[in-house]
Formats: sequence, structure tokens, C-alpha cells
Amino acid sequence: MTHRVMKKFTNKHVHVSGLNKMNAKLAVQVLSQSVGSALCYLTALNYLPSSASNTADFCTKIVDLFDSLNSRVLMHRTKPLLSAASSSSKHLDEWRR
Repeated sequence: MTHRVMKKFTNKHVHVSGLNKMNAKLAVQVLSQSVGSALCYLTALNYLPSSASNTADFCTKIVDLFDSLNSRVLMHRTKPLLSAASSSSKHLDEWRR
């Protein structure tokens, strides 16, 4: 196929060996919003079984968890979970889920 759903996704993301087993960057890329979206898309086209939507949901939850633990600003304009955690932020609800 000339068009790919996930252009930056390569074999090294799936077939991990050696030092790549400890590469957090690859793990973050695998458990990403784009992978979750691609799984949903391929499920809708019946290229994947309907159970793949569970994996897509898991990817989305992991992205939110990464965001909530990786805040670098006090207030983020578009993604509340990228803001600093406080007693009134959405972080506590997300972590409970």
C-alpha cells in the first residue's frame, strides 16, 4: 500500500530487542493517540476484530496518564492534563480511573 495509517510506525516498534527494550520513546510512540485512532479506523473497516477497540481505548488512557504525569506548565490552554496537578484539576479523577 502506498498510503499508511501510521507513517512513523516501523518494525522496531513491534519487534523489540536488545537495548530497544529499555527505550521509553518507542513505548510512548506505540501507546499513542495516533495508534489508538488507527486501531479504531482499522476496526471500523473490518481489517481488525472488534476487540481491537479495547486496545485503542487502552492507548488513549495511557496517553492521558502520560500527559498528567508530564506537565511542564502551570496552565495549558488546550489540554488540561498537561497543566500542573492541583486539588481542583482533572488529574485526581484521571488517576482514579
